[in-house]
Amino acid sequence: MQYSIVYFSEASKEKRFDAEFYLPKYEIAYSKIKKYKWKYLRELIYSLGDYHSNGSYETLRNHVTLLNYKSYAYYLRTKELENNDFENDVLYVSESAYNFLEKSKLRGFEIAINKVGSPGNVYQVPNLNIPMTLGMNLFSIVPINNINCHYLYIYLSSYYGQLFLHQRVTGAVPPSIDKESVRKVPVPIFSDEFQKSIEKLVLEAHNQRQKSNSLMKEANQILEKEIGFDKLEIKKKKVNYSIVNYSETLLAKRIDAEYYQEKYKIIMDKIQSYKNGCIKIIDLNSINNKLVSIDKNKKYEYIELSNIDSMGFINNLELYYGYELPSRARRLLNNNDVIISSVEGSLDKSSLIYNNKNNLLCSTGFLVFNENEFINPETLFCFFRLTLIKELLKKITKGTILTAFDSNAICDIEIPNLDKNVQNIIAEKVQEAYKARDKAKALLEEAKKKVEDTIENGER
Repeated sequence: MQYSIVYFSEASKEKRFDAEFYLPKYEIAYSKIKKYKWKYLRELIYSLGDYHSNGSYETLRNHVTLLNYKSYAYYLRTKELENNDFENDVLYVSESAYNFLEKSKLRGFEIAINKVGSPGNVYQVPNLNIPMTLGMNLFSIVPINNINCHYLYIYLSSYYGQLFLHQRVTGAVPPSIDKESVRKVPVPIFSDEFQKSIEKLVLEAHNQRQKSNSLMKEANQILEKEIGFDKLEIKKKKVNYSIVNYSETLLAKRIDAEYYQEKYKIIMDKIQSYKNGCIKIIDLNSINNKLVSIDKNKKYEYIELSNIDSMGFINNLELYYGYELPSRARRLLNNNDVIISSVEGSLDKSSLIYNNKNNLLCSTGFLVFNENEFINPETLFCFFRLTLIKELLKKITKGTILTAFDSNAICDIEIPNLDKNVQNIIAEKVQEAYKARDKAKALLEEAKKKVEDTIENGER
């Protein structure tokens, strides 16, 4: 049995009478922090701001309009920080709105903390070389000069920082954390030399992540240029219509107008005009529809849509026993498999299985492609991530509530019979991108472990 003895005066001071708040693990963690010089976070903060620090809902509504096209300042949300994607499906605000949002301006390297949804999750704001302002449902912390911002970010991301933040989460639907709770988090103050060593790891992790993203973009650009997509223009007609023979509708078994949009023909014509010809996906002989039986007592890693970021990298996988998995977790994956989402709203969720060491599953909502002799997995992965290919895949989706396609529908899509030298260049870029991303992850984990070990054992 676990229990804690708490004075009424302490409970009154905290205004918390729920047993979870006083679990022994919190007291043990506090005792470790208090062995060292330490301060509450409120003593280390120059500013703790959020979007609503700038005024009431009505005032904000009157002064701020969110724009889905590039404008003066970037509007940073949890979605971008979570996916590390600051280019696709982003929002902006005008210069006048940015100036109005004085209390939530960002300059880079601030610490961002989720307020709701996943309260207590911690991110570091990137430097995007553009004016930035904080979105809703986030706090931003600017520390005072006496503490290193990179060290503070890693501490709050570590086991101890997360423990103290999640201790103060309240509510159920949705759970949330407030400013005062954030201010009460205890922070150990280690030497400047130690904090600088953490900063060095964090900055190198940022460099490796940027290198990884650049390599992936280069690989996509090489592929686009090789196919001819880089110069392909699809102009919108004033009156959008297509003339189709009735026999064609019978063959396709589709009579909906969306299926016959001219843009799809333009994309397919470009693929079919490739110098080495093209090949149908069915002829790759690589689609794997096999479903596996799940051992209820065995542990598996499980990929969900939310685990795949904008660059196609898989993040934050967790281990589950077979009995904990949803019934759709039935596709077993191997290294060099390519997976793509079959749901129209998630066509950007494709990935290459790289460096897999565990029993790895994905849901039946993904299509799985095994290695084949015509196109290497890295190039196939990049092919499905091209904007025009994701547009083409929309052609074969069906349904109303959950629009998607199946493996039969994709079989007739054609892929260019790409030059092997070009494929090898793309493969090298993608492999280096994965290595750089792995190095970035390893550096951040090293920084967290270093902070946690120092809390456990002291500076050495």
